[in-house]
Amino acid sequence: SVGSNSENEPWLRDALCSYAALLYHEQREGYDAYLKRLNEQVLEALQITVPGGLRVDSAASRFDDVSEYELVVIDRGVAVLHEMRALMGRETFIEGLGAYTAENAGMIASVRQFVEAFNRVTNSRWDEYIVAQLRDISEYVNQRLTWFE
Repeated sequence: SVGSNSENEPWLRDALCSYAALLYHEQREGYDAYLKRLNEQVLEALQITVPGGLRVDSAASRFDDVSEYELVVIDRGVAVLHEMRALMGRETFIEGLGAYTAENAGMIASVRQFVEAFNRVTNSRWDEYIVAQLRDISEYVNQRLTWFE
């Protein structure tokens, strides 16, 4: 119900939609099934070196093909959202998503509104963390990850 600029901030739509699907599966199948699906989706994307300085928050036009876009914007974007959830807790994260949705329903929102919703819900500052993660979730590159939790 919240729009985003599909050229300049496509992660805000695509990564959130993909993560919402994971949350749905968690609700239906439990946390272990959620983690299994999460790992199936993000493990490869976290361990590769991304070409040309592409980042989760890159503009859609910077990608050469769909698979590159999916690995970086969607799969790494999902990993960023999962890490946010791990830091603030599931219930607080869900509350932040709810606030973002309620406050921006029917509008075109940006990362600024996304961050502001989480700042209000947690009564702390997420600006630097979220922007830093969107731009550089590369601490896993070249690691032999078998599980991401």
